[in-house]
Amino acid sequence: MSERSPFSVWTSTAVRVSGLLALMLVLTWAIGKWDVDRIEHSYEEMISSREVEAVKQIQEDLSRVFREMSKSAKAMASAPELISSFRFRESEAGSREKVVRATSTFEIENRGFVEVYDHAPVLLAWNGPVFPIDDGVNASGFMSESLEGVVRDGAERTALVVWEPIRDGTQILGALRLGTMVEVFMPIRNDYLRDYTWGETWTRKLGFPVEFEFGSSSTKAEEGFHSLVSPLGKQVGRVLVSPASALDLTEERAGVYRDIMAFWLALLLGWIITLATRKLWISAGATSDPFARIKMAHLGGYFLLLAGARWVLLWAHIPSRWQTGKAPLAPLFDPQHLASVFGMGSLRTIGDLFITSVFLMLAGLVFLRLTAAVRERAINSLHFDSTESFTRRMGIAIGIHQLIAIGIAWFTYSVASHAVMDSTLDLFARSGLLPDRLTLVVFSALLLVVFFAILMGGRLVWVLTDWLRLDLSRLPGKAKLMVWFLTSTIFVSWLFSVSFSDVPWQVFLGTTFALVLAAAVSPIQPARSSPIVSLRHFVPIILGVSLILFPMLEMSEDAKVRIRMLDAAESFQEDKDARVMFALAQVLDASASTDFAREFVELESLDEVERRFRLDSLAEESTRGFLLTALASYDVTITLHEPTGRVLGRYSNRVRRMPRATRDAADRSEFELFGAMYSEFGSSGSMIEKLTGMADQNRFRYAGFQGDPSGLPLYVLVRAEQRSLSESASTPFPKVLTPAGYYGDRYTDFSIAEFRDGVLVRSQGQSFGKSFLDPNILDQLRGDPELWISERIRDRDYNTLYNLIESPVQRAGSTVIAIRRRTTNFFDQLYHLLRVVVAGLFLAGPVYFGGSIWRLKKKGRATNQPKRFRDRVLNAFFSVGIVTVLAMGFVGLEVVTGETDRAIESWLKQHLERVEETLLLEAKGEELPYRVLDRISVDSLSAHVGLDLIVYHFTEVDQASRPELIRDRLIEKRLPLAAYEALFFDGFKFVSVDEELGSFAYTAGYRSLTDERG
Repeated sequence: MSERSPFSVWTSTAVRVSGLLALMLVLTWAIGKWDVDRIEHSYEEMISSREVEAVKQIQEDLSRVFREMSKSAKAMASAPELISSFRFRESEAGSREKVVRATSTFEIENRGFVEVYDHAPVLLAWNGPVFPIDDGVNASGFMSESLEGVVRDGAERTALVVWEPIRDGTQILGALRLGTMVEVFMPIRNDYLRDYTWGETWTRKLGFPVEFEFGSSSTKAEEGFHSLVSPLGKQVGRVLVSPASALDLTEERAGVYRDIMAFWLALLLGWIITLATRKLWISAGATSDPFARIKMAHLGGYFLLLAGARWVLLWAHIPSRWQTGKAPLAPLFDPQHLASVFGMGSLRTIGDLFITSVFLMLAGLVFLRLTAAVRERAINSLHFDSTESFTRRMGIAIGIHQLIAIGIAWFTYSVASHAVMDSTLDLFARSGLLPDRLTLVVFSALLLVVFFAILMGGRLVWVLTDWLRLDLSRLPGKAKLMVWFLTSTIFVSWLFSVSFSDVPWQVFLGTTFALVLAAAVSPIQPARSSPIVSLRHFVPIILGVSLILFPMLEMSEDAKVRIRMLDAAESFQEDKDARVMFALAQVLDASASTDFAREFVELESLDEVERRFRLDSLAEESTRGFLLTALASYDVTITLHEPTGRVLGRYSNRVRRMPRATRDAADRSEFELFGAMYSEFGSSGSMIEKLTGMADQNRFRYAGFQGDPSGLPLYVLVRAEQRSLSESASTPFPKVLTPAGYYGDRYTDFSIAEFRDGVLVRSQGQSFGKSFLDPNILDQLRGDPELWISERIRDRDYNTLYNLIESPVQRAGSTVIAIRRRTTNFFDQLYHLLRVVVAGLFLAGPVYFGGSIWRLKKKGRATNQPKRFRDRVLNAFFSVGIVTVLAMGFVGLEVVTGETDRAIESWLKQHLERVEETLLLEAKGEELPYRVLDRISVDSLSAHVGLDLIVYHFTEVDQASRPELIRDRLIEKRLPLAAYEALFFDGFKFVSVDEELGSFAYTAGYRSLTDERG
């Protein structure tokens, strides 16, 4: 009888399904071509239909939002706690306490707010963003019926609102306003602050531009706009739908059909792979002569099938073509998280890495299933003579084993290294016991890759041992053999590290022993002896693979850090500080504002002495509320000039100041320099440049120059020059308040210092406390300009790079750039290893539970299976171990998090106490601290204590050290309800509240300053 191929899978059903999928693929292409061609003839009709349908969807969604808001508002207004709080307020002479406590229990959605008013109406309680009163209070049915409308908070925010009367029976007690924001415009955009608009949401949903205009006022043409009406008939705005052009519509429709064709192609490839896998799997488990049913070509053909299918998926961008924009899995296929050219695109995104690992794992499992058949084929086909010298056979075995280990070490380390080096994720972040979702997927994919490599290598070593007919159990001189094996392994490891410098020798050494262990102790045993799906198999495999993968990740991370440190050393002197340039641009924009122009014009009538004094104050005022005040490592000077160059006003934060006449002369010469540069620039707009320092050519300064702001006869010159050391009391430069790309976070984990002739001239970070450089380091740098040293400073270990920079200026002395980064200790390594293990447990969890269910069903059909006591004991042991480790990790995380929260709260409390003590020092006689705030500015107080401060008068903002946060609606102008309740009604002197600025979470501390009545 002729041998039947495992690829003889084309049964009638298989042929029908495959033909149907291929037919659907062809039909989709044909229908798509016909549909795309007809768009040119029916474009106008299609556009009209799409516009009508889009407006209908938007109106329905608007009505749905209003109905849900009205339902929630009615439930809040009729809450017994709120009604009883109004009754209590009447009996307690207007006390708000019960109303505030009842309002604090209301749950509001994201971007929502709620406000409670009495019948006056006077605001009694609030929760969420602060909006002004809308025109609902002027409606005839106010306080007696439900109202719907829209409210705008300047140009920054817009919200839909619902008014609901608060009744106790027939008596009207007050009104409740519930709102949800539909437009939020941020002053800057970065990872934390992003605009939210219905226009953007519907544009993304419909695929063509949609523009909303909320409110009754409108300056746009009526043509093309459609009115938006609430369920109660209130017009809340208009919408303009702009369907795509014929070309865009054609491309969009063609893209839809391409996506459908990709779907049929994916199903066809999956069907073929399923058929081939099933046939190979069943053939290996046949009871009659299974080895005759498997050929090496069949297995090779199957591997080629998997490789070809994976390449087709990459070529067709499957499934990344369906996961774009706001799709649930879009972050997995976003190249900004991982983008690597390694493996012909198989690592180009995190999702592609995971899919590649699944394909590799499938190949490994099939090879595992067919190992016995492959071993028999190898023995029968190669006919190795067992009478050959044992030494020769053992030498061949060790040599091939080392080649296998070299290949696997290079493959696994290359994949792990590229996953770390080409990724923007912080895989070793201290973000909790569980990694974030993207990091979890990366760890899971790498665990699969390493497990596949070790599994394949171990099985190949097993086949190699049987092929060479090595009976290791009967060999004499095992100690000598082990010594020989270890010696050869270490030698080959050293040779490997020399030949492949990118792969550490430790990786090869660990891989070699992992292969021996995988070949000697098989993790897969016959199901009748011990079930495969059991914790006694899964847990050791996860731990073993994690122990192999983790050193690769750590070495790759160390290599990545070294590259970043070298880059930091190179760019520290030449790199432009984008934060400074952004801060200068803010001040120049403020000087071009109408408010600045109005104040400048008002001062023209004053005498020269008074005008100079007021212009100095105006120059200082132009820096307030902007990030220029946060540049603690820079001396800032703002000068106002006439077109002739004469100095009109100046502000400077320099500690040492020259006489005014000397400074005016120096500023005038600076004006001539920048005036000439401004002429070459084009004499319009703002010019911001980076220049060398005046006294020191190795120091840099930044300058912004602007002429004729708002048509005034005025030139504004803003300069920022680096200081040697930062002031300790300065407020930090907030990353959340800078646009994306302006805040250099590449070196936030580094401390960087510059030494000139062995003396510290400037630094960034906290680790460089000495003001001079060790002479021994200078001596070593003369021999090698790049020096890496491991240092221990105050019980902390650091990895430091010293780089000797050749100065282009003669006789400038030696300049050394030092980069220092704290190294991870043993407990950090255990923490990171635990995160990798947790990722393995998450990966194995579905497989274990699915296999357990299948095994239980199988046990029900075969009740005579033996039950091994060893398996029960080991499974129970590992179960208890996993639960204990996870429980201890969770409890430990909660303890650390709680201690951190308490430390932050204690820090806030101490600093606010220091603020009050500072006010007491400024008090006259028995003057209370809150009185002192009436005569000193919050800016001087903030600069004195080094904190960002906001002063509230009762519940409203009175002063702020960063007023731009209030102006741009980044921080509300009203006290948060939680702080109001704790300070005014619970009697606390201090309270901390968790708040958010966009998606940036932070903790704010509030301290009450009481008056004479307490």
